[in-house]
Amino acid sequence: KKNEKGAVVTDLIDTPPENSCRPSVDVLFRSLPDCYEKRGVFALIMTGMGYDGLKGVQCLKKKNCYCVTQSKDSCVVYGMPRGVDEAGFSDEQCHLDDLASRLTEIAFRKTVHENSLC
Repeated sequence: KKNEKGAVVTDLIDTPPENSCRPSVDVLFRSLPDCYEKRGVFALIMTGMGYDGLKGVQCLKKKNCYCVTQSKDSCVVYGMPRGVDEAGFSDEQCHLDDLASRLTEIAFRKTVHENSLC
């Protein structure tokens, strides 16, 4: 949400767990389009159990979102990234060893290639 000065702030709300998680990635991601509707959002889904993040990325993709998932071979648990990959919401998969440099490239808009691999 945005505060009275227009700055984006994050709160931990006291709601029931979603996807057995609290805080939940889905809850966080669903809140982002309201704050960054004109700029777009970058989503990163890394190793984890279950499908937390899938519905959130789906919501973001309806707006302006670029999504990177951690590659299967570099995940300890390929649950959360798998859900996003299988739904077709990931724009690219990236190995854990390459994530930092790839995120830097994306942040500075050097290269964003649809469906490219790191």
